[in-house]
Amino acid sequence: MARASRSRKSFQRRQGQRQPRAVTLIVCEGQTEHAYFDALRRRLRLTNAEVLFPVPAGSAPINVVDCAIGKAKESGSYDFIYCVFDRDQHKSFHRALNKLRDNAKRHPLHAVVSIPCFEYWILLHFENTDAPFNVCDNVIDRLKSHLPGYTKTDGKQIEEILNRIEEASQRAQVRFPDPTAPLNNPHTAAHWLVQHLRKIAAQEPRI
Repeated sequence: MARASRSRKSFQRRQGQRQPRAVTLIVCEGQTEHAYFDALRRRLRLTNAEVLFPVPAGSAPINVVDCAIGKAKESGSYDFIYCVFDRDQHKSFHRALNKLRDNAKRHPLHAVVSIPCFEYWILLHFENTDAPFNVCDNVIDRLKSHLPGYTKTDGKQIEEILNRIEEASQRAQVRFPDPTAPLNNPHTAAHWLVQHLRKIAAQEPRI
């Protein structure tokens, strides 16, 4: 079921007379991505970021991009919109990526792509590898050697994973230092979104 979305104005109202802050929307393709970034949002105590899971698990990247474009066109929309999706076996991957890039000329859209899947980013929390993976199941099998019983939405596991976010970010930064680098196998851009969330968290007023 789709989660209800809030407009940018709903974030601004909570700030009273404070200067409006940049508001971020993260649109996720899968349950793993949604659980991860929602947990990170809570850990960083972000009130100016929203994580949206608009479509059922296993949906196509084009659905994520279409949802993000629709949100970008809303009145009082977001300052940053990140589309988080995998290459995996999706037939709409390249179409979604091209559509996002075309619309990024008019809207604040950013792609956060993982190849073959988001679990590669999770794997970097535990080891440093550039080994290519044929399918996502291969990544999950490798991940289970570090995290037995891994499941996509286990809250306790997500918290354990987040405890290693520094290692993952450092590894990804070394392997993928350029956000415009070719999308080879494996690949992740998740560290760029993590960096963005940390930046806006540092700007959050604390009571």
